[in-house]
Amino acid sequence: MSTSDTDLVEMVRTLFFVSVDGAMGAKRFANRDWRDVEVIFPLIEPFLETHGRIPTVTTVFLTLCERAIDVYPVERFVQHLHMVLPRSEGLPAGWRATTIVARLSGLIQQFSQKTQPLPVLIARELLIALDVLVDRGDRRAAAIQTSEVFKDIRIDVAARG
Repeated sequence: MSTSDTDLVEMVRTLFFVSVDGAMGAKRFANRDWRDVEVIFPLIEPFLETHGRIPTVTTVFLTLCERAIDVYPVERFVQHLHMVLPRSEGLPAGWRATTIVARLSGLIQQFSQKTQPLPVLIARELLIALDVLVDRGDRRAAAIQTSEVFKDIRIDVAARG
């Protein structure tokens, strides 16, 4: 990785407030206090919308979600998920041989378990995302689809679009 690539990665990590972890003297975010995570959404959403499928951006987004999972609103996660996970065939360029797909499955599982009862529309969107991940070969996503959380959720084939 070149110096400019390293600088770009660090810039993205800074934009998503994940460049520092465990700065206990800090007021929030860097000290693992994510209660105000929604404050950064207006900053990251345009960037996610435009660049969310680039592996570096996706990876940093996943780190943000993992760190803020306890307070990250599931509705916003679903909106952001659409910005990073394409419904079209194949993996985005650069995703192969990464942990992105597995991490997405893991986050969907965590969000679906922490939000009970899961609103039907949210559950459907998460189930569609899991279906996309299954199509990409992720076995964990297949197992999550059959979990108790999703057992009564149905989606139309047309909804997969």
